[in-house]
Amino acid sequence: MNETTQFLLQLIGPVVLIMGIGLLLNKNYYSKIYNDLDKSPIFMIFASALSLTVGFAMILKHNIWGNAGEIIISLFGWIAIAKGVSLVLMPKGAVSLSKNLISAKYFPLLSGVLALLGAYMTWLGYFV
Repeated sequence: MNETTQFLLQLIGPVVLIMGIGLLLNKNYYSKIYNDLDKSPIFMIFASALSLTVGFAMILKHNIWGNAGEIIISLFGWIAIAKGVSLVLMPKGAVSLSKNLISAKYFPLLSGVLALLGAYMTWLGYFV
């Protein structure tokens, strides 16, 4: 496995795992935060700048599409860029889409997927 891929899996995997577990355990708390996103314009600006910066940094250093770990890391970079662009160019639409995805109907599923993905990334980064 590529050294950069392994480093990013070790860095991002535990974060995604902990976030997924935290979202599962505190559904009501995080649902409220997501529902109030559009009430904080400064947060939206910060989130878009952070997403773009992280996404471009990842893609500039790691745009590799070989094995599963490389694909996951590259997808994370491109998704971060897409999120940042959507928050800058169409903030209301991006928030509306987020609210629909993070609705009570899909919240447990998305949280579980995050936890499983984080566990898989952590396993790849530390044990493969």
